[in-house]
Amino acid sequence: MPAKPPLTHIRHRRVHIPSPPLYIVLLVLIPLLFFLFVVRTYTVPTGSMTPTLPVGGWVVVDQLAYQFTSPHRGDIIIFTPPAAAHYTCARTAPSEPFVKRIVGLPGDLISLRAGHVYIDNRRLAEPYLPSTTRTTPQYTDPVTGLTHSYRVPSGRYFVMGDNRSISCDSRYWGTIPTSAIEGRVDFHS
Repeated sequence: MPAKPPLTHIRHRRVHIPSPPLYIVLLVLIPLLFFLFVVRTYTVPTGSMTPTLPVGGWVVVDQLAYQFTSPHRGDIIIFTPPAAAHYTCARTAPSEPFVKRIVGLPGDLISLRAGHVYIDNRRLAEPYLPSTTRTTPQYTDPVTGLTHSYRVPSGRYFVMGDNRSISCDSRYWGTIPTSAIEGRVDFHS
């Protein structure tokens, strides 16, 4: 067997390793961008979503949740409320977002009967609510007209708080447009 020739030249592959300051910048920049554009945290300001979300609890919101898909019934969302909501609900901070659950989707026929929500004349199963919860229109509103059936317009959503007895929601000030939705609550304390 012939002898192998001696190695006279070893080829080294040069690997570029970023300097430590670049690592530090990346370690700060990546989470910062993530929290600026993907997720955001909020504190729950009122009891309109109890018992699901306690007052003062934290929620983590996925701001990209609806970039590639539509909102679903039952999703808890953060949204910019319409101007009418601030007058109706007597909120002191007009820029404060609301947190509610999506109950009605575009095209749904919503009605409130016998203490329950009906979608297209079928009772909506709401396992997230205590069994004693009664859903009623608090008064007749000319915008939503919830003393009778109401069709959710295209591109809009009907939202309600889980604590129906104190929640100021779509029953009072109508539906919200898709553009008002800031994101979906993916985690809560």
